[in-house]
Amino acid sequence: LVEGAGGWRVPLDSSLGIREWAQELSLPVVVVARNSLGTLNHTLLTVDSIRQSNLPLLGVVLNDTTPKPDDSSITNPAVLEQLTQLPVLSLAYQSTQLPSLPAWLIPI
Repeated sequence: LVEGAGGWRVPLDSSLGIREWAQELSLPVVVVARNSLGTLNHTLLTVDSIRQSNLPLLGVVLNDTTPKPDDSSITNPAVLEQLTQLPVLSLAYQSTQLPSLPAWLIPI
């Protein structure tokens, strides 16, 4: 398991970014995104870019970043599942109890 920081296209140095690093290692990818307004656009762009890289994309994890969800954070998981055809795991704000890992995360 390797965690990138900042996003799929973030450079690590002048010639290597998160995307290229994952390609060199032939790693499957899990997108982790903030669950808030704007997440649909950011996540869909990221998913499109990962798919163009021909790496296996396992799913999306959405993190709630505020204690009170807004309308978008309530609907984002289902909308992303429909638009990406990927499984989406939603994690509650500062939850001390993690849900059981879905089968698509077990291989990691």
